[in-house]
Amino acid sequence: MGKKIYCIVFVLLLLNYSPVMADTPVHVKKDDNKSLLFESVDSTLNKSKPAIKSVDSTLKKQTHKKVSNNKLSDFEILQKRMEILQKQVQILYDEKAARKKLIITDDEKSEKEKELLTAAGKRYSLAAKDTFVMEYDFSYSYYSNDILKFEPVDVKHEYEHVINNIISAEYSIFDNMTLTGTIPFVYKYDKVGTSSGSKVSDIGDISLALKYQPLKTVSNMVTPILFGSISLDTGRSPYEINLEEDLSTGAGYSSALVGISLSGVIDPAVVFGSLSYSYKDDASGLNQKISETKILESVEPGGEISVSSGFGLSFSYFMSVNLKYQLIYRFSSKYNYKDGTTDTSAATSTSVLSIGTGWRLHNKYSLYVDLGIGLTPDAPDFTIFVRLPFTFSSL
Repeated sequence: MGKKIYCIVFVLLLLNYSPVMADTPVHVKKDDNKSLLFESVDSTLNKSKPAIKSVDSTLKKQTHKKVSNNKLSDFEILQKRMEILQKQVQILYDEKAARKKLIITDDEKSEKEKELLTAAGKRYSLAAKDTFVMEYDFSYSYYSNDILKFEPVDVKHEYEHVINNIISAEYSIFDNMTLTGTIPFVYKYDKVGTSSGSKVSDIGDISLALKYQPLKTVSNMVTPILFGSISLDTGRSPYEINLEEDLSTGAGYSSALVGISLSGVIDPAVVFGSLSYSYKDDASGLNQKISETKILESVEPGGEISVSSGFGLSFSYFMSVNLKYQLIYRFSSKYNYKDGTTDTSAATSTSVLSIGTGWRLHNKYSLYVDLGIGLTPDAPDFTIFVRLPFTFSSL
């Protein structure tokens, strides 16, 4: 009997402190990026405390009322108090669960930023060490322009369809260094007016690229990535074909490109940009007939500077959109003929505006679709670009 009394007294002492436990505020360590979020949650939860106290007060009144009427035994009083305590504990548990759901971890933020930059282009993101990525890229470009011909004078509409199927492999040597190899397969169809068109299907120019991130990614700081690539003259050269009948699938010369890309977070957007320069090697030893009197002997192609910038937004973990602008300035090229004469082309600018979207289909692969709109005569009228990378981690 004495043990039962001691147990009852101990439970009553605990229950007498339960209002204090329920009314004690829950302190959560605030992070700089989450302080506003927690203040909003705390404000909402504080509004619910009067309701908690009201429930507690009502139950206590009912209990004391029944006790005064001698309708409840000591055991029933303890049972009622235990119910009050259980409800208060459950409310505190629900508060903690609600806060946890609203918190976005640093890993989740980093994953969203990486997904946005991957959707923006290969230059803006790196994979973890020992990650292997196989990627299939598809692009369709449409060109159109009017051609003025003499004898007799006639204006004809020329249009060209270019389809690229590109297979690339990417391997992360280190967390901050990635090596990429690309093999393109090109299909072209060109038609002028109502006459029969020309078409070609062949391999394009194979390229090898390297990306390196010199500084570790830090929150609220700009992340730089240095990149470079070499393109080999493996496609059909435009300087070694019959211009009246054949089409090319390559540039006709080897080239090297170096550049830097920058990215950062301006909540809720991720902004990015890049600057690069491309050097083009001379094409020599040619013997292409340009006209009855001119035979092309060599070409000195001018280099080009490319500037791009844009931003991306994530609507959810599975979908994002981005907007990009690219400007390419090509320096003049020099054409040398066997008769000792030369021609120099004018410098040109190409401008393209792209709207893209990314869809996360699985943990190992996503789908990216871009629509590029040409803003200058040298650019394609429009380009549809589709990327489908497959990731294989921890080789």
